[in-house]
Amino acid sequence: NSKKIKDTCFQKKLFAKEPCFSVKDVVCQIKSRHENATLYNQKKWVKIILSNLEKKLNLELKKIKKIFKKKNWPLSFDLESYIYNHNDLGLQNIILKDNKYYLIDFEYSGIDSIYKLINDFKLHPANKMNKAKEKIWELNLKKNIKLSKKTIEISKTLYPLFAIRWIYVILNPILIKKIKNLKEISKRKENIDLLLYKLFNY
Repeated sequence: NSKKIKDTCFQKKLFAKEPCFSVKDVVCQIKSRHENATLYNQKKWVKIILSNLEKKLNLELKKIKKIFKKKNWPLSFDLESYIYNHNDLGLQNIILKDNKYYLIDFEYSGIDSIYKLINDFKLHPANKMNKAKEKIWELNLKKNIKLSKKTIEISKTLYPLFAIRWIYVILNPILIKKIKNLKEISKRKENIDLLLYKLFNY
């Protein structure tokens, strides 16, 4: 069963960094980052973003739970969704050599959910995905990995949660002053604007 597999993965340290095996996992990661963000910074632009994100999270969570209940999907993801996830699948970690593509940098990889992989690739700032490219990504997944209609549907339903999570992933290093380079800060702010647009226009 899923509990036994999770326990084995935990003991053998096979999990990806911050794995998401349920709606609750994603929400807990968001809330943890939100708390850190409120502790480290009191700038007006940050307060506005955090306030909007908190409202959006509550709104989307209600919608998601309603859809999951209607479709009879468990809020804890099925075992069939468990995969080995690279967990940083951006174009910066894909290289082309001798007409073959290779993945590099498996620092954060491990057992995770397919829903996180699908949405992370769509939302990763390095991939610069628009709606047309996201559709191509989904079609290729269906063709090459033979994903079920249900898997794609659940992934789309969870998209706003992962978008909110990604905004915090990019925002928090600025707030704790881990990143001080002004050019990098400016780039991250641009990525946050893009993700906010995706979140409120998906």
